[in-house]
Amino acid sequence: MATEWMFFKTALEVTSYLNGQGYKCSKSTVYGHVKKKLLRKGLDGQFSKAAVDRYAKDHLERLGGFSDNEERTERARVELLESKAQKSKAEAELAAMKLQVEQGKLIPVEDVDTILSAAVTVLRASMLQFFYGEAASLIHLVEGNPAKTGTLVEHMRKASFSWFNSFAKRHEFMVDYGASDAAESGALAETTEDAS
Repeated sequence: MATEWMFFKTALEVTSYLNGQGYKCSKSTVYGHVKKKLLRKGLDGQFSKAAVDRYAKDHLERLGGFSDNEERTERARVELLESKAQKSKAEAELAAMKLQVEQGKLIPVEDVDTILSAAVTVLRASMLQFFYGEAASLIHLVEGNPAKTGTLVEHMRKASFSWFNSFAKRHEFMVDYGASDAAESGALAETTEDAS
């Protein structure tokens, strides 16, 4: 691993280091630049890493054909293109989802709760209607005899098929929760009055 305090004894070591860093240079290029004094040895007769890095930045090209500045520019250009592609992809996905919503293939999340609670309200209302409407006939069916519980359960099981079949069909539910609660408490009051 190269550190700032690293030194190279020969132009061959410098060449090897620079090639490893992605610079395009040969031993003869480095020797020629040393002769032209573009790369100089320190007082100790060695090339410092800092001097070699400065030399490479100022006088060499990267193996990809770019200088450091050109490489940064190219990297920025590639990042810009990638971000534009991501934006285009996100916009296309959003447009596809909007189309599916318009075609009725997708339901907005906030509508799902409303639709499901409306459906459950209708199911609950059907069940309550059965319980209140059939209470007397259920008692009559089993003649008030706990031993006939099986008959009652079977009767209620068959009745439940119609509730769930109705629940499974596609419906547009219009539910007024306030009116539903009032109707239920009214039904309870009527049942209580009937029982007394």
